[in-house]
Amino acid sequence: MENVGNGWYRCSISTTSNDDVTNFVLSGDISVATTSIWLWGAQFEVGKKATSFIEYGSTRAADVALYTQGSRDVDRARMLVEDFDYNKEEGTVYHEFEKTVYQGNSRLISLEDGTLDARMASQTNSSTSIRMAAFTEGVAGAQVNASISIGSGETWEDLHKYSWSYKENLFETAFDGAVSATDTSFVVPKTIKYLQIGGLTYGYPSNTRHSKIAVYDKALSKSEISALTRKN
Repeated sequence: MENVGNGWYRCSISTTSNDDVTNFVLSGDISVATTSIWLWGAQFEVGKKATSFIEYGSTRAADVALYTQGSRDVDRARMLVEDFDYNKEEGTVYHEFEKTVYQGNSRLISLEDGTLDARMASQTNSSTSIRMAAFTEGVAGAQVNASISIGSGETWEDLHKYSWSYKENLFETAFDGAVSATDTSFVVPKTIKYLQIGGLTYGYPSNTRHSKIAVYDKALSKSEISALTRKN
């Protein structure tokens, strides 16, 4: 149960179903005749847990996680990918960010298994460029190791947009509207466990403000991630 303000609460119920179930009934206790409740916005979906609210008649392309850095020097947040129905076969990661200071090869956001064996991570490669590095368990060396420079006259303190999409035999990245890397022999890592924000499990923290992070369950095309990262 989640308090959403003004006397309203968002309540969710999860249950395990089978092929024989044909109806789902929600009932309440009416033994106290002097009380009443208002019910609004019922939502029924398949999955392990309730996702964010979907307005009637609309669709949601991805769940969005918002993160704001506090007064500490660095924060790292980690989510289990099973909590947002991560697609291990293909997908797309998108994030908008601005760094408070350049820190060398600090990781911005990554999908990883908690070891050095499997990870897809974006990182600041120099004071003027961003790099994508992708490793897969059982495959020697980095499969993707590509950099692209920030725009002329810009710094890391400006807002930037970065995205990468992956599926078997195709890995593509885009930064501020420009496609920066394409790999047509990519082997997707199958042991990914975490979405890590602000570093990796074993280090490389980053002082970064992430204004938007989205994970899609399909690999968007080169033109789609280019449009997604384009600055207005």
